[in-house]
Amino acid sequence: MKKVLIAIVLSVSVVFFTNCQDNTHSSGYMADTQKDATLSEGSGESQEQIHDESGETIETLQDDKQETAQDDKKDSSIKSANEPTIRKGWYVRLVVESEHLTDSGSILGYLEGASDGKDRYSSKALKSSGLYLAISDSRYSADSEYRSDYRAFKPLGSKQEVWYLIVSNSKDRDGDVTISWDGITFVEQENSDLFKENHKDTSAQLALMRLVDVDNKKIVKISEDSNYTFNMGGKSTKRLKLIMLANGDEEPEVEQ
Repeated sequence: MKKVLIAIVLSVSVVFFTNCQDNTHSSGYMADTQKDATLSEGSGESQEQIHDESGETIETLQDDKQETAQDDKKDSSIKSANEPTIRKGWYVRLVVESEHLTDSGSILGYLEGASDGKDRYSSKALKSSGLYLAISDSRYSADSEYRSDYRAFKPLGSKQEVWYLIVSNSKDRDGDVTISWDGITFVEQENSDLFKENHKDTSAQLALMRLVDVDNKKIVKISEDSNYTFNMGGKSTKRLKLIMLANGDEEPEVEQ
């Protein structure tokens, strides 16, 4: 009887111990399962967060590229707007000399961007008590005396041009004055601050030019002579004309 009770107690203990081990393993498995689930959920959140951050980064980079492209386009437009228009033209420099004085500051010609009249390329003549040459575009008008007079650029020979020249020499009203020219200079604008110049002794423009002295009834072909001398005749001013003929024009006649 005593042996039977001991066997029963041992059996119950074994069963209880076995159940405890099973419960322990089950609890560990459950804990590990919950831990794995937690890690998986956490990893999913992290992956989703990284994915979102990556997407934002890509979108931001794309936006930056678009903004950069737009800025480059704006800069290009601004640069195009600020780039100067390339201009070309030509000019003849006139020099007047007396026995003691020289003035070489007067030029006339054609230039792209200029107009037939007063504009920013017309430099106003300054009055002087010595010898100087002024250029007028309206029959010796005192209101339109310039040191430089560029006309609108146009095809050679398409229009007759007349520049009215006023030589002042109040210091020597009885002296001789020589007006001269040294060929023609062609210009081309390379940038906003620089003009490229090309000087020539002869040209089709010079071949069409005539210097007219009405008082002395003289006509000088610019392409055949390089200067003309006259006497002031007791006056402080002398009026001349420089004509550039149009194609088909007859030779000018001296006005009576």
